[in-house]
Amino acid sequence: MDALTQCETLLSQAHLGCAVMGSPSLDHFELIDPPAMTFDAAVNASARGLIFVGVVTITPDGAPKSAFVVNMPEDAVKALAELFAHRVTAELAARIEVAELERLYGKVDPRTGN
Repeated sequence: MDALTQCETLLSQAHLGCAVMGSPSLDHFELIDPPAMTFDAAVNASARGLIFVGVVTITPDGAPKSAFVVNMPEDAVKALAELFAHRVTAELAARIEVAELERLYGKVDPRTGN
């Protein structure tokens, strides 16, 4: 399986995941959520000199996985892992907050019965 196919497969099977765009010198990276990776977003990234370098994901069983189409320096992989971990933490916190609010708003108000 080539690197691009591996990236597509990983992202399609992921519970959470992001595409990684980077500068050709691999000293600047951006994580892009798959729904935001539209044609216009790709054109915008390309206009800013960014290229697709890979994906970072969390599998349904909670395992972190990544795949890259270019050779990545170890320090860049570590930095991307930390950035993705922060993003996952924020995403999960938002989901928990929404679930808790839905639970609270779903309760009957004893004062009004609604």
